[in-house]
Amino acid sequence: MTSSETPRFVIDTRMIKVGAALASVGMLLATVGMGLASAAVARAANDWMRQRDISPAAAAAAKLHQARRAAGAGAHAWQADGVGSGSR
Repeated sequence: MTSSETPRFVIDTRMIKVGAALASVGMLLATVGMGLASAAVARAANDWMRQRDISPAAAAAAKLHQARRAAGAGAHAWQADGVGSGSR
């Protein structure tokens, strides 16, 4: 090679195409795998919800009632202790 020649940058396009094809197949398989895993989790959650003795709406209502009672008890204890009156 003489000083007037510039080195050529040669890419093997066949390897690029094969790499892109393999990556595409891998992504497709990963997508299918995630779909199957998601379906299995959704099915298990659905089965679990059916086995419960109480409906989700009733469980949420019970927890809301429990939270309201706890907040009321906390507020009552806070006021009874004199924390809110600035006596400390």
